[in-house]
Amino acid sequence: MLNYILGVDLDDSWRFTIQHLMDKDQANQRTNCITWYEVNYQHGNRLKYNLNIIDTPEFCDTRGIDEDKKIVDQIRAFFMTPGDQGIDNIDAVCFVTKAALASLTNTHQYILDSILSLFGRDAKDNIFVLMTFADGNEPLVLEALKTTNFIFKQSFSFNCSGLPDCAYSLEQFENFFEELNHMQQTSLQQTAEVLALKKQIENTIDCLLPQICDGLNQLNTIKQEINVLKNHKKDVYWDRDFSYSLKEIQQRKVDTKPGRCVTNCFVCSFTCHLDCKYTDDKDKKECSAMGPDGYCTKCTGKCHWTKHKNRSFYYETNVQERVEKYEKLKAKYGGGLFNSSSEANAKSHYKSVRQNVMGMMKTAREATNKLEQGSLKPNILNEESYVNCLIEIVKRGGTAGWEDQVAILEEIKSGRESQGRDEDSKYTGCQLC
Repeated sequence: MLNYILGVDLDDSWRFTIQHLMDKDQANQRTNCITWYEVNYQHGNRLKYNLNIIDTPEFCDTRGIDEDKKIVDQIRAFFMTPGDQGIDNIDAVCFVTKAALASLTNTHQYILDSILSLFGRDAKDNIFVLMTFADGNEPLVLEALKTTNFIFKQSFSFNCSGLPDCAYSLEQFENFFEELNHMQQTSLQQTAEVLALKKQIENTIDCLLPQICDGLNQLNTIKQEINVLKNHKKDVYWDRDFSYSLKEIQQRKVDTKPGRCVTNCFVCSFTCHLDCKYTDDKDKKECSAMGPDGYCTKCTGKCHWTKHKNRSFYYETNVQERVEKYEKLKAKYGGGLFNSSSEANAKSHYKSVRQNVMGMMKTAREATNKLEQGSLKPNILNEESYVNCLIEIVKRGGTAGWEDQVAILEEIKSGRESQGRDEDSKYTGCQLC
């Protein structure tokens, strides 16, 4: 592209290359970061204007999806950077891919969705696909993109392996920049504001999920207790010291790596924000977990920001089995040893916790839909669809007690189905992760 811009012809005996004057460590750092190239106009250039190229690191390499997520976060942060260090608008978003890519992996799909989520619907006419290593045949990657409903305005093919192909690529560059000349710029000022709101909503969703899982674990414990109260009445009659075993999800602390900043609420014993950028506790009011009123939007108590501290650990759960006395269980639910009211009280408690869990699920679903409404690929979820999404997330997570969590979710879903649905559902897969 730079050779085209700088006016190099096919019969010229030279080509320009980009040379990075830096040591090895600096070079490795550059390949992991966004690079901003400024191509200023000079006599002989094919373009009669200055061109800014924002180059991102390569996605889907051997470092894994966690590194890909960091790249997306870099792009988001770059768009939100004010002043001379940032940009106000863009003319085009170009996805560079190999023409022979016949299918997209789940990781490819994740990257496409993540990048598109940075832009609103107005940007659909500013998206191009640039295909490399084209051999003159129909690029396979176009069919692969169609299967994912990827939205783009136009595609261009390039290949400089030989003279005929270079002539073809030269024509493609001419067509691309001609199209670029007629593009309507997309302002990033509103995009930056929307991205900040999106990030806050995403953090809300991320923190609601473990709270929902905790609620599911609590429901599973109560369900076990109800079964004990119901099925062991005769055992208690013959043995007043009757004991039973109970599987329970318990919370534990996990030490973090040095330098990792974790925001924990010391009132709720809850991790409100992993990887917080505010290392000083006096700045915790600026943490993205905090609302505009200074109260946390994540922890169960919605505590004030002053109740949050940086800690060298985060909270995690695991399954443990404990033995309890039947007599203690009866007392917990307000009944004597042979009184049947404790079973009814346990069922009432189950119903109350279930309503609380469904309330959190509703909040998470509404937040998810709020993110989707302005996206290029909206996937609005109703209640049943969101429960299906949660089931997929819990299964993929494979955390302690996930089978019991799925069973409770299936029970909640079947309960919703038995009541009938007010809106049609067309579930095509989970878009939350």
